[in-house]
Amino acid sequence: VEEVPPALLDQLAEDGRLVVVEGQGNSGVARLFFKAGGVVTGRRAFNAAIKPLPGFERAHAFEF
Repeated sequence: VEEVPPALLDQLAEDGRLVVVEGQGNSGVARLFFKAGGVVTGRRAFNAAIKPLPGFERAHAFEF
């Protein structure tokens, strides 16, 4: 995914985990998110080359 949707992180149960490859194009970083004490935190795991998952593109916003 280009960016982890906040709605996915909101769905994590206590002690839940989510693994994603986040990035643009074929260049990405595997990240592990986990929820403890009601707080979601994440850490970088490793570099990964993978094609983006259809339907999870970042919404384009206005830029100068």
